[in-house]
Amino acid sequence: MTINPFTELLDVTNRDDLAEVGGSHNQKGVEFQRHWAVMRMFELEKAGVLDFLFLFEAIQDVAIVDSCISPTTICVYQIKKKDRKEWAWADLTALHQPKDPSKPSIGGKTKAKPLTDIQNSPIGKLYATILAFKELKSTGRFVSNAGSDLQLADGSNAAASLPFALSELSTYHLDLLSKGFETLHKTGAPVPDK
Repeated sequence: MTINPFTELLDVTNRDDLAEVGGSHNQKGVEFQRHWAVMRMFELEKAGVLDFLFLFEAIQDVAIVDSCISPTTICVYQIKKKDRKEWAWADLTALHQPKDPSKPSIGGKTKAKPLTDIQNSPIGKLYATILAFKELKSTGRFVSNAGSDLQLADGSNAAASLPFALSELSTYHLDLLSKGFETLHKTGAPVPDK
């Protein structure tokens, strides 16, 4: 059954499980989000894009729909300001740090967190929102003023590789991330790509 894209936008916007809940720290990031969004508007205008729609704090932090008249695609953004340090794996995914198979095991075993914890993380919320769209082609981006201390497949660190795609993460990070993402899929739904 095909539904109107605007109905789908409204349905996803009204889903409590996808809604963002902010606190006092989130208010500090609002100016960062606004500045980023205005700059993105200028980029679209400079590229000659004439029809687009920005949604603020409706579907995650910012969502950009390709048309306010006849939308076909949406890009959902988690835009996070960080005051200190780079983003760590656990900050982004709420998952435990996977073991690097190329490094010898030292000390005790890492305690695994439940894979379902991903649903409360920035990356998990972004992924769940992307999955919620069936009619609109959806993508997502995580944007921050801070880098990410994550190992990439080519051996480099993501902090020195801005921007980067999740598919560029090390295999052991991707494997754990995929398992976490699977917990966000409905029973019988296709599993996430790596």
